Amino acid sequence: MTTYYDGPDLQTTVLAALQAAGRDVDRINSDDLAGIDEFHALGRAGTLALAKLANITPGERVLDVGAGIGGPARFLARHYGAIVTAVDPTARFANLARTLTERAGLSDQVTVVHTDGTGLPFPDASFDLAWTQAVWQSVENKQTLATEIRRVLTPEGRLAMFELVGDGRDLHYPVPWGDGPADSFVLAEPELKALLQGTGLHIDLWLTGQAAQAALVTAAGDTERMTPGLPGVGLDLLMPDYAERMAGLARNVEDGRIELLLAALSPAR
Repeated sequence: MTTYYDGPDLQTTVLAALQAAGRDVDRINSDDLAGIDEFHALGRAGTLALAKLANITPGERVLDVGAGIGGPARFLARHYGAIVTAVDPTARFANLARTLTERAGLSDQVTVVHTDGTGLPFPDASFDLAWTQAVWQSVENKQTLATEIRRVLTPEGRLAMFELVGDGRDLHYPVPWGDGPADSFVLAEPELKALLQGTGLHIDLWLTGQAAQAALVTAAGDTERMTPGLPGVGLDLLMPDYAERMAGLARNVEDGRIELLLAALSPAR
C-alpha cells in the first residue's frame, strides 16, 4: 500500500494549517480547502469538468466512490445542491472528511462512510449518480467495483469518471497512487472500456487526449467556482513527498504512458 495512506490522524495538521492562514476552524469556508480537497490531477478544474459532464441537478443522490477527504463531495453539495454519500476505505481520510464537512456546515448534504467501493453497503438502485476521480488506478479488482457501482445506480442513473488510462507500458514510480507496480493497476483504454461495457454500462461520452484537455480548459474558465484555495493548505499536508510523486505523474504523461479520461456512462437498457 502507498506509504501516505497509513499514518497519524490528519485533523490536527489540517486544522493547524487553517488557523495559521487566519481562518476560524469552527466555521470553515469549503472553498478555502480547494488546494487540499482536490486530491487528484488538475485540481478544481478537474472536478468542475466532471461536474459539467455529469450535468448534476439540485437534490440528486450522488455516490462519491473513493472520496478521499471529501473535497468533491463538499463541492457538489455546496455549488450544485447535490445530496452526496462519500465513501473511502482509508480511515484517516474518512475521519478528516467528516470533520471538515461538519465544520463547513454541510453535514445535512454530505454523509461520509468508511468503506470500500468493492463492497458498498447500500441497497440496489440507491443513487442517481456515481462519481469517481483518480480511483480506478488504485483498484485491482475493477470488475467487482464496476459491478457494485452498476448495482447501486437507478435504471436512469449514470456514472461520471475522471480517471487515468495507460498505453500498456510500465510506469515510472513513485506516482500519487503508488510506490511501485504492486500498488498500481492502470488499464489501457480499450481494456477499461471493455470492462465497463461488460458490466452492463453504456458509454455516453468518452473523452481522452485533446478532447479531455479542452473540457478542462473550459471548466477552468468558470470564475465563479474556480479557486486555488488558501496558501499553505495544500496536498503536501496529506502527502509529504508530494513533489516527487507529482514529478513521477508528469513524467508518465510526458512519455505518453498515461493520459486523462473524462467519461459518462449509464446502465445499458
